[in-house]
Amino acid sequence: MIKEIQFDQLSEPMVLSRGTFAIKPCYYIQDSKKIIVSDQLKELALCLKNLTINWDYFKKLWNNDYILKDQTPYGEIKTIPANTELYIFNDGRIEFKDLGIILANQNSNSCEYILDKLEFHILENLKELEKQKSALFLSGGLDSTLLFAMIQRHKLNIPAVHLDFQQAPEKDTGASDHLEQFFKNKFHKVRADRDSFTQKQPWYTEGELAIWTLNFDLFTPLYKWAQQQACKTVFTGTGGDDLFTLNSSYLLPLLKQEAARLERLKYIYNYIKYFKKEGIPSLVSQILPLELKKNLKSFFNKPTLYDDFFMAHKNHMFLEKMMNWRMIYSGIYSFVFTQEQERASTFGLKMAYPLISEEIFKTIISAPLKLHTQFPIDKPLLRSLAQRYLPKEIAYYLSQQDYTKLIAMQKKNILISTLTKINFEKWPLPFSDLHLNKSMITSNLDNDQMIKLLYINNFEEQTWLKTQKKQNLTISPSLKNMEM
Repeated sequence: MIKEIQFDQLSEPMVLSRGTFAIKPCYYIQDSKKIIVSDQLKELALCLKNLTINWDYFKKLWNNDYILKDQTPYGEIKTIPANTELYIFNDGRIEFKDLGIILANQNSNSCEYILDKLEFHILENLKELEKQKSALFLSGGLDSTLLFAMIQRHKLNIPAVHLDFQQAPEKDTGASDHLEQFFKNKFHKVRADRDSFTQKQPWYTEGELAIWTLNFDLFTPLYKWAQQQACKTVFTGTGGDDLFTLNSSYLLPLLKQEAARLERLKYIYNYIKYFKKEGIPSLVSQILPLELKKNLKSFFNKPTLYDDFFMAHKNHMFLEKMMNWRMIYSGIYSFVFTQEQERASTFGLKMAYPLISEEIFKTIISAPLKLHTQFPIDKPLLRSLAQRYLPKEIAYYLSQQDYTKLIAMQKKNILISTLTKINFEKWPLPFSDLHLNKSMITSNLDNDQMIKLLYINNFEEQTWLKTQKKQNLTISPSLKNMEM
């Protein structure tokens, strides 16, 4: 939906707000008289006569820097970052206002109290989704399995669909089996189309307009199934890993606080034993003073916003700071939500995440540290909640779903052959140097980096991007404050 806001019609400042965990993006274009807003990038792209590639945006993605602020793939189109309000004034000025970090509840909370609150908020989110004619994508991992168990126990009218990998060369070892044993025939199954996936480039096309996403289209059968069922919204267990699993860069400082009475070498040994090679860089990073790390990053032209955020909030609890950075200020999850929303919209669907909300986030950062650091168990808090709904062997089951062979086949069949044909010389640095390193493309680049190159190339190469196509706009007359 497109909204047009004429500056001279504003009697007072207008506010466009994107919440902390806003899934729907908010894009805008602006001239001297008006600002036009849409939740779809393609809508604004098609109504502009001329578009230019925003190479700064793609350089950030290439360097895994997702602090994109108001940038989009196009120089002419901006976006409102998550956790931000945009104030629009009648003289044409616009101003951003950060909504601030989410603060933890500093009261002493028991494990049962935390679990009760988590259960309540997740269930409330599921009840809201029931009203929206929704469907659950049931992967077989703990997160979506718990959601389906809650749906079943509370008799919510929400169907679930599972993508079955019971075929060579990649078998979904155990995931389908344990779902079948516990849920019987209460969910739907869709067979994974291996051949289609491994022969297709990882983006979608809608007519002559490409809808780009960095995600593999392995799950297209699930979206098509939801489309056939006339669903309006689909949701996943996204949030279980993001909110409940603390990776190596989180857990060393937490472990240091939890194990303050232990000898230094003892807790470092436990940390390295648990995270192996992954933990060594973050171990070194944590040992360095914050000021020194910032100076080193500045010298090597590395982003320092991570350290700026910590220095600005050094008086807050560590977990509170870390989770605010990870989920809000790092930009990665806003980027992922936007990508998944764009993918779902290709099928006329909306995405939702019942495990992610401000209330759930606040509950998690208010939980005692000991509930987050129960080595070697990952997601101990979520697994404790799962035991209220699932047998212990399922609550602590480690899903064996593995897409690596399918992805390796796609890399061999599609990605490498496509990338070696691209002329990177016409791109700016650092991409223009890639034409000298074709061997690197076939050997050293991981799949994510390959997908990023195709993602950029698809923007750069599309004929509609270079022609002067324009569509008629359907504009809402509403000038009320909007929350995207």
